[in-house]
Amino acid sequence: WRATRIAEWANPLSENGGESIARAVMIEEGFKVPELQVWISNPTDPDDEYRVDFFWALRDGNVAGELDGHEKYRNPKMTGGRDVVDVLADERLRESRLTGANAKVLRFSYGQVMKPKEFHHLLLSYGVPDGYPVPDVANGGLSR
Repeated sequence: WRATRIAEWANPLSENGGESIARAVMIEEGFKVPELQVWISNPTDPDDEYRVDFFWALRDGNVAGELDGHEKYRNPKMTGGRDVVDVLADERLRESRLTGANAKVLRFSYGQVMKPKEFHHLLLSYGVPDGYPVPDVANGGLSR
């Protein structure tokens, strides 16, 4: 029964275990559940768009959350064989365009996710809404 309750929160849009864990910590910390793998239009090119890991639509601007690891800078399969400087330059350009599309870019690491108090403060500092009910999968109720 507990596994069924936990499975209710599963989302196939999480691309990896780290994203699933980050989302679980967000939920456990009482934050608004983010949308996953959202496409945001490039404000300088209507034919271009960027996908973000987590997304919160807010009245006063949006928050785009990105779980970052070092692998995307080191693994030739992820860099496309490009130099790390080029990868970082592209990332900075992408982040600039996301900011231009009215989305604050919140980058965080798996290490930060694993420190819930630190992660909680980070999400709050970007305006991610909190105070949402926390599922209690042990007894099927809601806490908080």
